[in-house]
Amino acid sequence: MSYDNNKIIHITGTKGKGSTAAFTESLLRVAHSCNTGMFTSPHLCTPRERIRLNGLPVSESEFASSYWSVYNALSSASSRPSRLPGLPPHPTYFRYLTLLSLYIFHHHPFPPSPLPLHVILEVGMGGLHDATNVYPLSHASCITQLDLDHTRVLGDTIEEIAREKGGIIKRGCKTWAADAEEGTKEVLRE
Repeated sequence: MSYDNNKIIHITGTKGKGSTAAFTESLLRVAHSCNTGMFTSPHLCTPRERIRLNGLPVSESEFASSYWSVYNALSSASSRPSRLPGLPPHPTYFRYLTLLSLYIFHHHPFPPSPLPLHVILEVGMGGLHDATNVYPLSHASCITQLDLDHTRVLGDTIEEIAREKGGIIKRGCKTWAADAEEGTKEVLRE
């Protein structure tokens, strides 16, 4: 999926990122007649709930065929001599679902629309090193309320966590952040 032709909206935070993603997707789709692809986590009943096309979970058939297309491409790539030794042939569960969602957004036959596809990506954990942080450009970044979470990975202070979550901010993209302490705001500005 080319970020030139699509609008990537990247959302992270400690509290409210799933709701923010859902509200954003709904506003774009209903109020502005945009085609939308949304990737969120976790799911309640089926992983298909994480990948939404125009508000609906991806169909079983599209999920299955896309799953095997990605699986086979990764398996083929892992057997190439140029592959780095020691790397597993397939990514972890969350990274695989992220890759699968991007594949689906790229290949799904959306209805014709004069507006570009809007892709809403909810970060799994943090932001800077998250699997969803693969695009060099984003149309918008949103950071919901921050608090201490995943401290073993993200850091022990709110400022360290803000630095990790602020990693989704790209130069030139619109950015919104929930009200935060002054120290956290400074970290996000940097």
